[in-house]
Amino acid sequence: MAEERIEKKDSDLVFKISKPGKNVVTAGDRDLRFSSEWLTMGAYKTGTASITTDKTDGAYYSVSIPHGLGYVPVCEVFATPSYLSDRKYRAPDKMELDTDSADNTVFWDVDATNLNVRARHAYFGSPPGNTTYTFYYTIFKEEI
Repeated sequence: MAEERIEKKDSDLVFKISKPGKNVVTAGDRDLRFSSEWLTMGAYKTGTASITTDKTDGAYYSVSIPHGLGYVPVCEVFATPSYLSDRKYRAPDKMELDTDSADNTVFWDVDATNLNVRARHAYFGSPPGNTTYTFYYTIFKEEI
């Protein structure tokens, strides 16, 4: 489990979150998920991608977003389906779910080269027709 700590350093407050299993008090930067002492939150790349699914085939469609970091980075992905365009939902990563379940319409995974996002139609054989998912992603500098 990650640890959190707020401490006073000189006249400033410092907020830190350690990686699971690391002591937040003694952790160096590589063992932290976040430190308010960093100049940024560590975002490497942000953007959007979209996938249009076919309501008739139930197949997964995918898009790969290259990052080229040479290691597996921390990522965050949100999805907006075209039939609910006023909302953003956090897309689960592949390790968080059973990918064979009919309920899993969107998910993602990441490797040392690409962020891979997958989607399939949520309403097999019924309205609202094909669905376009817009994905909002952030690839962080931190290694998993």
